[in-house]
Amino acid sequence: MKKNKSRIVPGLVLEESAGQRFLEMENRLNNRFQYDQERLYGSWQESFT
Repeated sequence: MKKNKSRIVPGLVLEESAGQRFLEMENRLNNRFQYDQERLYGSWQESFT
């Protein structure tokens, strides 16, 4: 019983940290995309006006 518990817990911890890493990566990509969009839109506005 104890062996099973100790085997399950590290797996859950690993999954959690992997999910956290994925979320952080996704957030970074979204922020980069937003930044690129704003920069493009900003330069387009400048050249348009």
